[in-house]
Amino acid sequence: MMEKFLECANRWKNTEIKVAVVGQTGVGKSSFVNAIRNIKDPKHRSFAPVSSVREGTREIKTYHHPTHQNLIFYDLPGVGTPTFPRETYLKKIEIEKYDIFIIITAGRFMENDCWLAQEAEKRKKHFYFVRTKIDRDVDSDRRQFGRREHETVFEIREATKESLREQNITPDQVFLIDNFDTDIYDFNNLAIHIKNDLPSWRKEAFVLSMSAFNSEFLEEKKKMLSSRIAWIAAGSSLAATFPIPGTGYAADIAIIRGETALYREQLEIDDDSLTVISKKVGIPMADLIKEDKVTSAKILKEPSAFANEIGFSAARWIVDFIPLINSVSGLMAWKYCADALDNILSICIAEAEFRDKAVRAHIRRQREKDIGDNRQ
Repeated sequence: MMEKFLECANRWKNTEIKVAVVGQTGVGKSSFVNAIRNIKDPKHRSFAPVSSVREGTREIKTYHHPTHQNLIFYDLPGVGTPTFPRETYLKKIEIEKYDIFIIITAGRFMENDCWLAQEAEKRKKHFYFVRTKIDRDVDSDRRQFGRREHETVFEIREATKESLREQNITPDQVFLIDNFDTDIYDFNNLAIHIKNDLPSWRKEAFVLSMSAFNSEFLEEKKKMLSSRIAWIAAGSSLAATFPIPGTGYAADIAIIRGETALYREQLEIDDDSLTVISKKVGIPMADLIKEDKVTSAKILKEPSAFANEIGFSAARWIVDFIPLINSVSGLMAWKYCADALDNILSICIAEAEFRDKAVRAHIRRQREKDIGDNRQ
């Protein structure tokens, strides 16, 4: 029975989301697949090789999210290639199996791109038009014409929408992205739109698979991690009804360790995540870590010490050793476990907020320095 409660709390891990990434050769599909999965190291086992224009995508390639294997990205050849002609395209790619279509170009959207979007829409599947390599165009316009970034971005957005209107599609929105800097332009906005369009059971899986280094996703993760506490604590309450003293306490220590590890990974305050952020932003890792008497790292290392610190151990042992009516002992165990997990989640959230504040301060100082250097 305890396994049932844990299964409910972890149902997101078993929810499949299949994302089709479609476009012609050289538009940046592989780079997009790497970027949305937050994989930057070419040596990573799940890195999508970035091919040359001549090689391109000649077959369907599958890439799983590195930590959540049921979030799957499919790199599909564009419509109308010799091996994937329009006449047999839908059958070859098995269009029905995908939940989402991300249609990518580095220039204008063509007739075949729009045809695929219309076919996806007929099947009530969400699709998104994505224009890549914006950084290249911004740099080119600045060098050749002296245009400012916002002028180039506006012009590209309008031109892209116009190319879709020419194909009889009126887009609500097109997403302009830089695959190598996901914090600018529309990359995060695209992820938010995907999240909002998914049904609730897939939304949870998508959010908990995405990076927390985004204010909206961080808020969503907080809510979802908080909502699972009731399910986890319910499992603890069942352990309290076991006739063997100490069983419930041992189960709760295992729960504390497991949930702490999950919170740290999801909020990206674990060592691996902080190392990545440190390298990306150029800030010492020590500056990202909130020092306190009780930290998530200490809880993970010594969960029983944390339990003693908050008085959880003594209370839980009382429930285990003093004979009580099952329903009463179960209710008490639920409360003790839920309070402990809520406490741990609050600690982890505070650490994530400290990290974000440190990153923002570092970026602000760097920008001020750059402005000062340019004035000299």
